Amino acid sequence: MKLSKRLKAIYDLVDEGAVVGDIGCDHALLSCALMLNGKAKKVYACDINEEPLKQARKSIEYYKLEDQIDVIHCAGLDKLPKDVDTIVIAGMGYETIRMILDHHPEKIKHYKRIIIQSNRDVESIRKYISEHRYHIQEEVCVFDLHYYQIIVFDCSEDEKLTKKEILFGRRMKKDNVFMQMWFANYRKYEAILKKLPKSNENYASLKEVMDLIEEEIEV
Repeated sequence: MKLSKRLKAIYDLVDEGAVVGDIGCDHALLSCALMLNGKAKKVYACDINEEPLKQARKSIEYYKLEDQIDVIHCAGLDKLPKDVDTIVIAGMGYETIRMILDHHPEKIKHYKRIIIQSNRDVESIRKYISEHRYHIQEEVCVFDLHYYQIIVFDCSEDEKLTKKEILFGRRMKKDNVFMQMWFANYRKYEAILKKLPKSNENYASLKEVMDLIEEEIEV
């Protein structure tokens, strides 16, 4: 099975032998890949909507994985079994991700890895992690028509993130994709700044971000 670059990056962040809760599983391609390649021991494909679950069941039946992947109709982590040690929450916005995590503060403490891929507001995800003093294990960037940042954390206690770490990540893999993403962001912010008068309330904060990018990637 060939996964998109985004899903492959998430797949690579799952530990061998993990029991995975794929939250918002969509077509369950990630769930299927994890079981087809023997990477996960067990997967639960979960979604709040019935239509994605119909597509998930089709994928699971196509790959003959009915006895290895359980499909669960639920909101977030509501019906996730106790044997799960890894959760994936991907392809959603920050508000939805935060709501899922906030709804089960005790449950998430028991997960070894919480893999998050937010479609937007990644800085807000890091601020959330920092405010709760959670521990970021690793971070990666991937380009798949858009730039995506994927964060892996657990609930063990860690120091709060600095302003730079909220922007760029504490344990981000700073490869070519990371550099290209921030160079593209810099050019976008540069174009915006040229149109803003210095008296604008957003001018100083945008200029500060650009200065941090210059330090990080040497624009």
